[in-house]
Amino acid sequence: MPTITLTLPPETESTLRLRASAAGQTLEVFLQGVAERESQAEVNLTRQLTDEEFEQELNALAAGLPPLPPLPDLFTREDIYYDHD
Repeated sequence: MPTITLTLPPETESTLRLRASAAGQTLEVFLQGVAERESQAEVNLTRQLTDEEFEQELNALAAGLPPLPPLPDLFTREDIYYDHD
């Protein structure tokens, strides 16, 4: 398996270590999982998840994995319903 070296800002590393710890994983295992999920993202959009996979995805989402981008400061109803009234 190839090895990849990442250089992260200290605050990013700290946040990722906290998320990994919350998931009961080392940072390395956590990042490998993120990379594997991202590499399969397109595949996951085109196939049906099993009940177990769906449950795992929900649990990961509830644990904040992967981290979701923050909403904009000026988030409005129009941001949600931009394509209809």
